[in-house]
Amino acid sequence: MSAILLHHATIVPTTGPSFLGWLLIHEGRIALLGPGDDPFLESAASYQRIDAQGYWLVPGFIDLHVHGAIGHELMDADPDGLRAMAQFYAAHGVTAFLPTTWAASTQALQRALATVDALKGPVPGGATILGVHLEGPYLNPTRCGAQDPQWIRHATPEEALPLLDSGLVRLVALAPEFPENHWLIRECLRRGITVSLAHSAATFDEANAAFTCGISQTTHTFNAMTGLGHREPGAVGAALAHPLVRSELIA
Repeated sequence: MSAILLHHATIVPTTGPSFLGWLLIHEGRIALLGPGDDPFLESAASYQRIDAQGYWLVPGFIDLHVHGAIGHELMDADPDGLRAMAQFYAAHGVTAFLPTTWAASTQALQRALATVDALKGPVPGGATILGVHLEGPYLNPTRCGAQDPQWIRHATPEEALPLLDSGLVRLVALAPEFPENHWLIRECLRRGITVSLAHSAATFDEANAAFTCGISQTTHTFNAMTGLGHREPGAVGAALAHPLVRSELIA
């Protein structure tokens, strides 16, 4: 039986309000959904029917910023640990994720990426690994937060280009107020890699200039960045005022 029919479910669609209805899955993909009673009663034998009893049915979460779980983290560069992380996330509704780095040595970053490369894609019993979120080391040490300031540095082509050439990096978080990091912003955008303002002391004007250059996201907004002041709105003010910038929040 290749079709599953979930009925009497409170469905959260990608747009619009939730509703009580049904959803049909065919060969592992959502085929149809709708409100009210399902229209497949006459052909019930063709489907595996599951009564959701009003429970919520929501899209799988895609976690773009996650360092670790259950005693493992990406920087361990341990395939078994990364596999366990993927399985843990799937058990909590995460269907895909970007394992995220810390600021570290070049060698440690390369080992982390090699681990992701070995497991990227669907993980048996776990969430799909989409690639890597490179959070650092190209940050501002004055806003290091939980990052180790000894490993924070400016971006150099010698280090950063091989990381990008891996084809694994999907998101780069950096401090845009340093001119030394500007070339990396342009290179990421050229490759279709999203860039996020992170661990930054950027002023309102510097943050706006970064958004104009193509940075489209802020990392853990309000944390490890210039705050919202009545005379200097800071990076937070710039992010909240810009219509095209997505603001990541710590839930």
